[in-house]
Amino acid sequence: MTFCPFIDERPGIARSERYKANMEGRKGLMGYVSADGVHWKLIREDPIVRPSLPNHFDSQNVMFWSETEGVYVLYARYAAGASSRSVNSIGGGMRAFARSTSDDFLGWSDPVPVTYSDTGSTMPSQHLYTNQTQPCFRAPHIYISLPGRLQQGGGS
Repeated sequence: MTFCPFIDERPGIARSERYKANMEGRKGLMGYVSADGVHWKLIREDPIVRPSLPNHFDSQNVMFWSETEGVYVLYARYAAGASSRSVNSIGGGMRAFARSTSDDFLGWSDPVPVTYSDTGSTMPSQHLYTNQTQPCFRAPHIYISLPGRLQQGGGS
């Protein structure tokens, strides 16, 4: 399980919720808040985002406040092309990313698989392990994603 914190840049956010985080739990992504980024409080016992794609949330799940869109944004990993029965394994799918949004950090939209420029589809040409998506400094309407590639079985 990976704890994924961020500084909440949403205007007017309560000081006690200045820092937010997510972490995969048994039933989905759990939400956390903090005033100082050191001492964390679970928002509620139920997940803020439930898994709906094969192998959903099994890696770092990036969240941030989008100044441009006026919503929270989530980029999470899942297994593109895998059957929903293979939730605990990649099951023939490619590691890929999906995007969700939220007005309040508690209720999230259904995930939408991202499209890759090298394939023109929602199936990447290679396994992508983490995404590191963030708004570009000085151009927050542009998101930059620097995914980590996973090459299985060795080789170059």
